[in-house]
Amino acid sequence: MVKKRTKVAGLEALSVPERLLLFCVASGTAPAKAKITNRTIELATIKGLIKRERTGLALTELGRATVNSLLSIS
Repeated sequence: MVKKRTKVAGLEALSVPERLLLFCVASGTAPAKAKITNRTIELATIKGLIKRERTGLALTELGRATVNSLLSIS
């Protein structure tokens, strides 16, 4: 069974630091280790890609779909 991936509009509008932040959050890597600024975290939160939780940052549904779309780009 082939799983259909959701294509996310506006991937071109994401900056490199925003893309890196998404991969950091998805992999459980501390954004500070990748030199991600608080401003980038704030912008990704405003765009609805990540959310703050007690335990740190987490991907939203849109954030997870965005990461999956980035992984499927060839």
